[in-house]
Amino acid sequence: MQGLAVSIPLSPSLVWCAWIVLGFLLLLSLVIGKHPTGHLNVSGRAELSWAEVLLVSVIWVMAFGLTFGITALGPEEVSLPQNLSFDHSSHVALIRSFSAGYNFPTEYPFFAGRPIQYHFLFYFGGGTLEALGAPLSIALNLPSALALGSFLSLVSFCAWRISNSLWAAGIAIVLCLFRSSLSWVDWLSATLGSGHQLPAAPRTPFVFGVTPYEIWGIYSPQVYLNQRHLPYGFAWMLLALIACLWTPPLSAGQRDRSRWSYGFLGLLLGLGAYWNGSALIATLLALSPLTLYKRYRGKVLLIILPALASGVIITSLVTHGALHSTPFHPTVRFGFLLDSRAPLDVLIYFLWLFGILPLFALIAGRRRGQEGMLFWFGGAILVAFIFSCQISESAPQGHKFINAGTIMWSIVSAALVAALLTSLKPWKRLSGQFIFLILTLSGVIDACSLFRLASKTHSYHLSSPAARWIAQNTPRNSVFLSASRGEQPPLVAGRRVFIGPKALVSGAGYPYEERVLWLKEVATLDHAKQVEELQREGISYVATDVCELVTGLDGETCRTLPEVDVLASNPLLKKVYEDSSTQILTVPVPESR
Repeated sequence: MQGLAVSIPLSPSLVWCAWIVLGFLLLLSLVIGKHPTGHLNVSGRAELSWAEVLLVSVIWVMAFGLTFGITALGPEEVSLPQNLSFDHSSHVALIRSFSAGYNFPTEYPFFAGRPIQYHFLFYFGGGTLEALGAPLSIALNLPSALALGSFLSLVSFCAWRISNSLWAAGIAIVLCLFRSSLSWVDWLSATLGSGHQLPAAPRTPFVFGVTPYEIWGIYSPQVYLNQRHLPYGFAWMLLALIACLWTPPLSAGQRDRSRWSYGFLGLLLGLGAYWNGSALIATLLALSPLTLYKRYRGKVLLIILPALASGVIITSLVTHGALHSTPFHPTVRFGFLLDSRAPLDVLIYFLWLFGILPLFALIAGRRRGQEGMLFWFGGAILVAFIFSCQISESAPQGHKFINAGTIMWSIVSAALVAALLTSLKPWKRLSGQFIFLILTLSGVIDACSLFRLASKTHSYHLSSPAARWIAQNTPRNSVFLSASRGEQPPLVAGRRVFIGPKALVSGAGYPYEERVLWLKEVATLDHAKQVEELQREGISYVATDVCELVTGLDGETCRTLPEVDVLASNPLLKKVYEDSSTQILTVPVPESR
């Protein structure tokens, strides 16, 4: 759809592009369906038992219940738990930039003219659904539920395939979501030290104080419910591992048609680089231990090479060639997660982050043979990566690699815990219960704190008189200048905005401060020069504020920057809309020379 919208000069609608792509995918599925079947039967049998069907059903009910239960999205308002409100406003704006706007070639909805660096393909899909007529609640929550359900199902399958135990399949999900750490020690010692009784749950989620970067990566449920694109990326990682580990080795003959399946999987992985770039890098890292074995090497290379090629191509397309700002250009920063690089400090941080999970994953991996050790080494490589590299100069994405490594270790640890819990010897069952408690204690306490915080909701309006006027009276590819001090996106109608809210800075490399400096300089120019500068930047409208009904977490209504008010007083800008709190002016079209 991106390619169609860029290549066709008539600017086809998103709906029109969607039907073309859906038709192509249907044709492709029919062609693939004619290939011989059986070479990707990774389960080894064709039927599922009733217990397995029950487990899968529970997974999917949980996935849909969580995603649809925590977020209320209507045509006028979004309401969600306060602890999950950090990214959702920008996610909604991303969806609207495609469904209500015309974001082609792809740019930041908030920083027009800048290549998008965010993992936008998930929200591009949501925008497509909304453009096809789905309500916003379905457009965001349906892909989110499919992502979470697919991801947890694959986690469960990997644990079952390694251990041949249905108990392990269920335990792996719990270990993955409520992962091991020693952060509960901090909570317990602080509570006892204060002389107060232990509360039912802490009032705030656990936060690591030893790193300036990873302040929320520990509580996995919030990661997956906040960053809806992440489970899809990890599902692809597990699918690639399954395709390499549990399928027959490639035959020596050149007629082995299964080679196309692995190459096609690699192509899809690469095309998903902007579904989640960090997850793609994690997939390539997790696959790397398999290249040590001849029986896996060919399949791994058939996946990795197309993934790299297509990933670089699609990333170059959506970033306008700015690969330096993507996961394909990581910056090596040894020990970047810590202020201190002393070996003892790194070890303590590692223990506080992962607890004893790596130890039990190693024991389980050795007991489960080659497949278990490959999962353990894959997790180790991912964890080593977070201590050596960061994705950009100002925005390390360590929490994604922390989660990826935890997934790998949780799968093999589940095999060991399940073996202990189902043992006939009482002391083994008791030790299994103790290990399970230690591995999940921090996550369970964190979940209690998340539920407590979830009782406080945060709402913001998607529709206001100004937003409705914009939707009805301005072109979809309009570029607005609307600088706001508020925490939410200042433009909710889907048009692109030239300068975004301060909330988008957050060390993520967004050019907010750069735009503020530019705006301050423009405000000092005379009226004619101001218009010339606005025209040069491709700005269509100047809006003093388009989020008068949007309130931040502190309850304050967002306010425009004073420099925008200076531009709004320019008599050369024609006033086209005004209400009690908002004024919109159009920038005259530059005269042709």
